[in-house]
Amino acid sequence: MLSLLVFFITSSQAQAPDIQWQKCFGGTLEDFTRSLELTSDGGFAFVASTESNDGDVSGNHGEADFWLVKADASGTIEWQKCLGGTLDDYGWSLKQTLDGGYIFTGFSISHDGDITGNHGNYDYWVVKTDASGNIQWQKAYGGSLYDAPYVIQQTTDHGYIIAGSVLSQNGDVTGSQGDKDAWIVKIDSTGNIQWQKDMGGTAIDDAYAIQQTIDGGYIVAGNSASNDGDVSGGHGSDDVWVVKLNSAGSILWQHCYGGTGSDVARCIQQTSDGGYVVIGFAKSKDGDVTGNHGSNDIWVIKINSSGTLQWQKCFGGSRNDFGRWVKQTVDGGYLIAGAAGSSDGDIVGNHGSNDFWICKIDTSRNIQWQKTLGGSEEDYMYTFQADGAGNYFLAGLTLSTDGDVTGNHGDQDVWVVKLAANCNLSLSGTTANQTCTGNDGSINLSVSGGALPLTYNWSNGAPTEDISGLAAGTYSVTVTDVAGCTASSSVQVSAPSFSTPTTLSTAKITSASATLKWHIAGTPSGFGIQYKLTSSATWLHKKLSTGTKASYKLTGLSPSSQYEWQIREDCGSQHSSYSSSKMFTTLALKEGESIVAANFDLRAYPNPSNGIFTVDVKGVVDDKVIIEVIDLSGRILFEESVSSSDGSILHELVLHELNNGYYLFSLSDNGVVHTLPLMIAK
Repeated sequence: MLSLLVFFITSSQAQAPDIQWQKCFGGTLEDFTRSLELTSDGGFAFVASTESNDGDVSGNHGEADFWLVKADASGTIEWQKCLGGTLDDYGWSLKQTLDGGYIFTGFSISHDGDITGNHGNYDYWVVKTDASGNIQWQKAYGGSLYDAPYVIQQTTDHGYIIAGSVLSQNGDVTGSQGDKDAWIVKIDSTGNIQWQKDMGGTAIDDAYAIQQTIDGGYIVAGNSASNDGDVSGGHGSDDVWVVKLNSAGSILWQHCYGGTGSDVARCIQQTSDGGYVVIGFAKSKDGDVTGNHGSNDIWVIKINSSGTLQWQKCFGGSRNDFGRWVKQTVDGGYLIAGAAGSSDGDIVGNHGSNDFWICKIDTSRNIQWQKTLGGSEEDYMYTFQADGAGNYFLAGLTLSTDGDVTGNHGDQDVWVVKLAANCNLSLSGTTANQTCTGNDGSINLSVSGGALPLTYNWSNGAPTEDISGLAAGTYSVTVTDVAGCTASSSVQVSAPSFSTPTTLSTAKITSASATLKWHIAGTPSGFGIQYKLTSSATWLHKKLSTGTKASYKLTGLSPSSQYEWQIREDCGSQHSSYSSSKMFTTLALKEGESIVAANFDLRAYPNPSNGIFTVDVKGVVDDKVIIEVIDLSGRILFEESVSSSDGSILHELVLHELNNGYYLFSLSDNGVVHTLPLMIAK
């Protein structure tokens, strides 16, 4: 029997996560980060720009330095390093590398300290360190003018890809299109340039985001004011500009998205369907942009693998709101993060000026929850990471000393906030109770919510979602998601029911047969029938292997004789008690009636067979006969009624489901049981 069990829900539905901890990092001057990375040891690292040389910061080389910080899972600094020279050096993007070290980039104008090879003005500066922050190599890339990288990623060949913008038209930069161009640089594992690509038109073009795609190429997102050179389809002013490159840096396609206002991209991610999701901010209220709330809105667009716009949505309020980061979630929705200056529209709970803002949208782009974080001063989120366990790390800068912000060191600090997962696991499922066949109960569990992967702990030790082969009993389960959220329930698998059949009756009595009838009391696997002449002390037995039968034709009886019969329900190796006896008397033979036809002949061939026999019977008296196949223990394994024609039967007997071995074929005709041995040999 299958029944539906609805287990209890152990937590609330979608809601904003809570602050688990927040930390200010820095000194008394300006410190900010644009890149935080979760590390393989469960902690995190960030690269920042610092002007401080006190508080958490030591080793500053002069003015602004790159600041590399490694912290544990609770935000406690494990070590920190300042890298740079005596002039301004700004750390911008960081990734942990496959060897456990770090690669990071930013723009640098220094020619001393840790920096060698500067080409003139600000250069792309790339630094590779070991796991303790010690420099393994550093390289400057660019030309004589202002060149600034915004993002770096390790590639599948253990090299790196860098994206940013350049004004230079010399040095490492070739192929300039005019004014400020997007510049993509591919380097090997030791920093040697493998190829570089200058992209854009005669106006200003930037590349703020890049990701290696599943085909080995790259997807680039930024903004373009051009409508010539590499750029086509511009709407006016700045547009979101997305470019697909192959693995060698050649442009496969490019698209502009936006309206007549200024619209820019800051992050792009490949999605599970092979397309892309882009986030930035849009001032436009026309072209591709609809639903703008006022000024700059956070703008999310979804495109397919060829760049065709599938959907777009504006989030924000009447003031300036800036999208910085987007991630697809396992349920097909998205996490959106950025900075929000609004306190209306989609933005609830703003603390004063710009706040950190994060929200979760579903597959229909509806906001499921949103949260603002900050104080009364400027708090600007630049970077976001999710650990896959429902915990979120947001980082940027803060000038606040109130609200959610504590521990500011003086001026502008790096601010890191960890939001803890809210548990929303719920359990439901179905159970199949044990039957008389044996330990065959099962529980099919269904889990909704939670962060994958899930672990299962059943009271019988099973580690799987569903369990089977169960005896009757109570089974408890605890499901735990990767964030540590749990849901528990207990499920009852009921024992099979069997009892003594009731309401016995006897019908269709002839001189040699009678049909026995009863009401089934439980859910048995079969029945045991015993019968005898009332004058005899010896019981004869029949075993029925079907638990749904409520009648049986008893044959081979003697005419004009009184019989009694009893029945019980069988359940595997168990059974009920026999019923009270039911009496009946067979009819007398009619004049000239013979029990067996003189010309009766029964054959089955081939015998042995593979499970298919042809039964050939001659001299049949009844219009319909009952045939049975019985095993050596007396269990009836097969039974059917077969019609005769002119006293003959030619019938195909299909016994594929039976195992190899010996069986007894039984045919009841005119009250007489005829038998024949069968052998199955597959």
